[in-house]
Amino acid sequence: MEKMFVEKPFHSLIKKYGQAFDWEETNSDSFFAVLVSELYEGHPLYGKPCKVVARRFSQDDILCQLSDMTYAIVHLTYSKNNANGWPMFISFQDLQSALKHIENEYVAELLVE
Repeated sequence: MEKMFVEKPFHSLIKKYGQAFDWEETNSDSFFAVLVSELYEGHPLYGKPCKVVARRFSQDDILCQLSDMTYAIVHLTYSKNNANGWPMFISFQDLQSALKHIENEYVAELLVE
């Protein structure tokens, strides 16, 4: 898997929701290293160049931009022996779709609390 670079996507959401927003932009190599260690040959994301652009505090989720300019939210397991289908992920055609999903999920969780 090859590392890529991308612009910061969360500025408007952080500005809108403030400190309570549970995602942050990151360029930390540690999340990329965890992702690579969890993917196995045959996983749909295996071997695809990507960039980890954000992480979620309240869960072990990361947002990745793939080389084809699609995005994926990946739920990290912190395990190198994942069962088939893990780590789980959701794909998005573009950044706006991913951000809309993240915002909708965040707002829905606020309404439950």
